[in-house]
Amino acid sequence: MAAIDDKQHVERRMLHLLEDNGLPAPDAVEYGQAEVRFLWYDRKVALIVELGSDTFDDPIPEGITC
Repeated sequence: MAAIDDKQHVERRMLHLLEDNGLPAPDAVEYGQAEVRFLWYDRKVALIVELGSDTFDDPIPEGITC
């Protein structure tokens, strides 16, 4: 099970990524045991970010911040 801090970090990063690129925010964000789900109901789209381990390595290159 991934730590809640990791899930919240993923959520913040994704929301910033969407906003910075002019894309709509999801209608809902759900936390699973080892994933974060972003849901857009009207578009019938789901994006699932799986957290692969108990440790979280930030895959975002240096220089990109939230």
